[in-house]
Amino acid sequence: MPDALKYIRSNLLDVLREYGIERAGVRVTESLAQTASIERIQIEGVIQEAFASSSLLSYYVGQISSISRRLGIDRAQFKPLVAGDENPGVENWNDMAKVEREAILCAMGAENA
Repeated sequence: MPDALKYIRSNLLDVLREYGIERAGVRVTESLAQTASIERIQIEGVIQEAFASSSLLSYYVGQISSISRRLGIDRAQFKPLVAGDENPGVENWNDMAKVEREAILCAMGAENA
């Protein structure tokens, strides 16, 4: 796993530099998650460290409540958006997988980070 974490960090920093990313967010595990994945938590930590050591102007660590707050929506609206029951105005929203929708919502929240 250490090599994979090193790979993730290195590639993430390359993407941030190459595309001139200024703001970002990382969706993290809910604190009350019934099944915590150690691997996921390690990856989340590596992403946070990469963000902190990058040239980003700002970034945030988001659970459903903080992503919703940054989007200016009620927390109860988050899951219907992820499920595709509602569209926040994103092209091809219903053609995306739930994880893609969640990632886009987290990225949209970074605008207000």
